[in-house]
Amino acid sequence: MTAYPASPAPANVTGFLGLYSRAASGWAKLRLRRERWGLSYYVVHDFSWTPSPRSSPASPGNRGKLSPGEGGVSTEISIRPFVEADAPQVRALFIAVNRLLAPPDLRDGFEAYITRSLAEEIDRIDVYYGAREGGFWVAHGGDLIVGTFGLERAEGQAMELRRMYVDPAARRAGIARQMLQFAEEECRRRDIPRLELSTSELQHAALALYRQAGYLLLREEVAETASNKTVGGGIRRYYFAKTL
Repeated sequence: MTAYPASPAPANVTGFLGLYSRAASGWAKLRLRRERWGLSYYVVHDFSWTPSPRSSPASPGNRGKLSPGEGGVSTEISIRPFVEADAPQVRALFIAVNRLLAPPDLRDGFEAYITRSLAEEIDRIDVYYGAREGGFWVAHGGDLIVGTFGLERAEGQAMELRRMYVDPAARRAGIARQMLQFAEEECRRRDIPRLELSTSELQHAALALYRQAGYLLLREEVAETASNKTVGGGIRRYYFAKTL
């Protein structure tokens, strides 16, 4: 088994990589520090999601409340365009989620995929998505980013959904569904009638979400060749689309 070195948390990263404890603004204190496959990161536990009545789920002012499960004060979650100051947290979330996805026999392949994707896409988000007539958004509460997703142009009158990730500490709270609805609304705003996406056999929750949201399975492929969109390694990928 390959031993991967620990990834130090940048000083300005809070939440997923870093110690984020700001109870006065609604965040619970740090509950658990985890180490897995050489990656050190911090998780804030016990959050629940309550949609806010002040705006619709897919509106540009999309907001809800992420509240500590034990009660007390809460803080709002909003979806907004990526800015350069988000880069450390987005990078950390991308690395952590993909390392958690990696089966033991594919860890080396995932490390190569992470390195390639950082260089080609994640470390140059504005350039990458700007060149593809798309955009990139983050779901956040205060300074803490809990989700990401991107859109880029696909063939014909379609956009492709990319990089939809949710911080593992904030999952099962409706954030992925909220981001998906936002992405669909952004396509409608741009007069794009079709949204395409893909996911792998490793991402069971994502497969269920897309089917429940009305996406139709177009095809399945076993990816052997790596790119910035797939690890390769014989992982089965599922390709979906939805007419908006």
